[in-house]
Amino acid sequence: MRCLITTYQVWSEELDVKSLIPDSNIRRRLSPFVKRGVATGLQAANSAERVGVFVDSIVTATGLGCLEDSEKFLKNYLVSEEQLLNPTPFIQSTHNTIGGQIALGKKLHGYNLTFSHRNDSFINALMDALLLLSENESNAVLLGAVDEVTATSGHLLHRLGWDKVFGEPKDVCAFFVLTSVDSPDENRSDSLDISNDGLVMQPSHTRVLLEFNCNDISTPTDCLTITADKSSFLSIADSLISAILLLEQGEESVKVIDNKFSILLKWHS
Repeated sequence: MRCLITTYQVWSEELDVKSLIPDSNIRRRLSPFVKRGVATGLQAANSAERVGVFVDSIVTATGLGCLEDSEKFLKNYLVSEEQLLNPTPFIQSTHNTIGGQIALGKKLHGYNLTFSHRNDSFINALMDALLLLSENESNAVLLGAVDEVTATSGHLLHRLGWDKVFGEPKDVCAFFVLTSVDSPDENRSDSLDISNDGLVMQPSHTRVLLEFNCNDISTPTDCLTITADKSSFLSIADSLISAILLLEQGEESVKVIDNKFSILLKWHS
């Protein structure tokens, strides 16, 4: 299965959260992690609009959901002895909180689904996005990977020996705008360069081609291969970001491999 990555965005302190989420009441209610996820997703969608691509579907992946809000609700539950509970942490602890808030911010009423399958979350979300594009059910999909590590979850993962096997657990917050390989180009600009806000565009309609295979992909002998990072449930998203950065630095193609799948990225004109 194939698609094009039109834009991508990872969380950065340089993102203007206030302009991306202008409603101060919404910003006040969102936890820091949810706020970062929503701002990152909105920035990716806005960057795509600048090159004539308008997102109509949202697919997000999360390993454990919004842990900070979940912990806050459970602590309030114990401290208040089940009395006078604030519903906000419970509402925002649901796994689809970030996807839902992005849809509200962009006023999108189309397909919106969140996958929470631990290590398989992002791959399942990617396959779902690819199916939407291949079956012409969507023109552009906003694919996101969001997971957070709190003090409690980090302590539990440490006790389970996670850091000894996979390394120190880390947050993941990355979004990609995917379009079909056969998408028309008449609305795309041909004078764009790669910029700091995550535009994966070069002059002459250059975009990144993504090829996904559950087994293997035939690649050039000189193709750079990297092993998928496993420092978190969704770290494959970080591996894709690393692969795109390598393309920007001059690599012709990069292959991300795992024991279950492989993903080939290369420039596509």
